[in-house]
Amino acid sequence: KGHPPFFVVVSDEYVDTIHANKKNFAYHIKNTNIIVIKRSKYKESQNNPKSSDELYAILAHETVHLATQAIRTDKLPWWFNEGVTEYLSRATLTNRSEGSHPFYSNITRLAYYLAELVGKDVLAEAYFTGDLSKIRATLDKMHGFGTFDRFMTDPDMKNKYGLLRQLCEQNGLKVEKFDEELARWGKIRQPHEY
Repeated sequence: KGHPPFFVVVSDEYVDTIHANKKNFAYHIKNTNIIVIKRSKYKESQNNPKSSDELYAILAHETVHLATQAIRTDKLPWWFNEGVTEYLSRATLTNRSEGSHPFYSNITRLAYYLAELVGKDVLAEAYFTGDLSKIRATLDKMHGFGTFDRFMTDPDMKNKYGLLRQLCEQNGLKVEKFDEELARWGKIRQPHEY
């Protein structure tokens, strides 16, 4: 814990054996500082700027996972973990594409809408600490007791998305802004320069 990421390029067969989903290009090995990258994706990125950008995006996502494990002890729902990871990793890149994970757009929207409703700092604190109590308090205060539980316990992701979108609209928040950003992220991506 607390060490910089160590990237390892391995055969596609190895990654496909570890992850049944052959769309995985990289993954973080829990409780280590190792991020494994699929060889074909790495090679493709050497000669193709778009693939190179996608590799940066994937590595940013996996590096956020790595950073989080060093400080978070509580387990979060998978959609919250992946959605906020993607939301935060997008902050490190411009024009982030959906790439090979189109489903991430839905769970990233959940994270975006939560950030709009409860504040980016509250969302980030919940993500890094695993403590969702401030999200609960904010949603229940704004929209009535039980709103947080209704959102968290609904197993249907479409219902979660619909509820948060509705809450954003009730608060006068422009949810279309994020949809425009998603469209923009579909273009060429480049790392931010600081």
